[in-house]
Amino acid sequence: MPEDSSPVRGRIETQGFLGLDDRTIHQVNFWRLSSPAMCMTWTAVTTALQSAPAL
Repeated sequence: MPEDSSPVRGRIETQGFLGLDDRTIHQVNFWRLSSPAMCMTWTAVTTALQSAPAL
């Protein structure tokens, strides 16, 4: 876990998630960073397979 989570905490609190402890902030941050990568991978695979219903 990063020692200084204040920038991450600020970004998450800006989205309305207030009063979370450092452990929860760390867990939320993982998914906040992973979601765009998963969406990009899904889009690349379905585009390569030319799968219109999946897009």
